[in-house]
Amino acid sequence: GQPEILHHSLTYLAMREGDEVQSLNLPKPQVSASISPLFSLIRNAIGDLNHMNAHMGYQLDRQTRKLQESYRRDSRTGLQNRVALQERLRHIDCDEHLLTLKLLNFSHINEKYGYRVGDQLLKDLSMHFTNRLRKRLGMPAALQLY
Repeated sequence: GQPEILHHSLTYLAMREGDEVQSLNLPKPQVSASISPLFSLIRNAIGDLNHMNAHMGYQLDRQTRKLQESYRRDSRTGLQNRVALQERLRHIDCDEHLLTLKLLNFSHINEKYGYRVGDQLLKDLSMHFTNRLRKRLGMPAALQLY
């Protein structure tokens, strides 16, 4: 029956993958009965490959976006980093302004209280400035922190 034909078709395909082509003494079933399961097998295999390829493409795109985003964000504060700022400055409009803040003696905080406290201070300051900008100027302004 059909399972036997399918088994013989798979055996034949597997043996054809070797370097030498061996002649097989397979029973000669009716042509219409033997071709249909083989075509179904091939069609299903191609469908599975297409599905796997599309899924891998989606995963690759998602990972690429995550990697690009991590390249432009500071891992401690979540703010955009120097790379993103440099990209933005290349396209800044003449009516836009840039304000910079410098934390003096920040290394003393790290030395006296440790890096964990210093990192938390940076996170807190980032959150404070983000919230203040969002309240005063709206979300687009808050997203422009670097």
